[in-house]
Amino acid sequence: MSPAVELVIGFIETYQDPHGVRGSWEGIVAITNLEQSKQFKELTERSLEFIAQLPWNGTKAGLDANALSGFDSQNFIMPDFTSLDTVAYGKSEACTARKGSMSLPPAMNSSVMPGDTWYGVFGADANGVEECRAEGVGLLFVANKSVLEVFGYTDTSEVKADESRLLPEVRTLATLLTREHVVINGVNRIDEASLHFSGAFRRPAPIHSTCIIETGESIKISLNASKIRSHAIPVLEKLLLGLQVYRSTADVERGVALLNNTARLMEPGARYRSIIAEQKELRIQYVQPNIVLDNGKLEVRVYPATMEGLIQSRVERSV
Repeated sequence: MSPAVELVIGFIETYQDPHGVRGSWEGIVAITNLEQSKQFKELTERSLEFIAQLPWNGTKAGLDANALSGFDSQNFIMPDFTSLDTVAYGKSEACTARKGSMSLPPAMNSSVMPGDTWYGVFGADANGVEECRAEGVGLLFVANKSVLEVFGYTDTSEVKADESRLLPEVRTLATLLTREHVVINGVNRIDEASLHFSGAFRRPAPIHSTCIIETGESIKISLNASKIRSHAIPVLEKLLLGLQVYRSTADVERGVALLNNTARLMEPGARYRSIIAEQKELRIQYVQPNIVLDNGKLEVRVYPATMEGLIQSRVERSV
């Protein structure tokens, strides 16, 4: 049983530091969302069904519909999921070289050696590869009608009749447009000298976008909902398949090359970095309200999402 109230505290988000060392000391107190937890529980209970739909499994890999390939774990352990946890859609199984035997096809010249670790093999690019792979899977599942049904979005759900048919596409389009907003903001994260992204969580956005709009000739971004399934999804599947294979076989050279080559269209946009930096808006402040006992009555005090509101919130909380 998961607790109704959970506490999380520690140093996180080292990717915000250009040197990847300093982290933010953050802490949260959260209350479990029971309704969402039920939905996520169903999602995990059907996880094998969804994992088999990834591009390296099932019929897309020339296997039976629910079969997992050698690039996925054959023993998926479902998490005890609540709305506070992170669900794992799939778990990679490394192709490991064994002494005295050929455990890899002759065409493969890389493998995970005994004692190797994920970060030890891929080094500074480990976070970029993993975040791109993880968020790519999420983008695929946003367009998966079976996954959307888990959260109550079907052709018969309580929406207008003319909207129900397009609901999966509309939700997918909204997600992809959100990603494009991250792309533009992500330009500010590029190092001017090396054109390297300083944030692991920012890097996947331009990579996914490049896959979708690789033939674009303008910095104007527009997405056509009718082409999500016919154009965007197949290209994302191809990218994910490459990342999964190179990750599982410890092929650093090809894996990092795939990542960097896919993001190459961001390099011309680097010249706009100074303009974006000059017009950068202040970061949104998530200001916590305070609950105050006033003459025996509980009062919820809400503050504006500004630096002043953040300071006022902390002062009245006696922090």
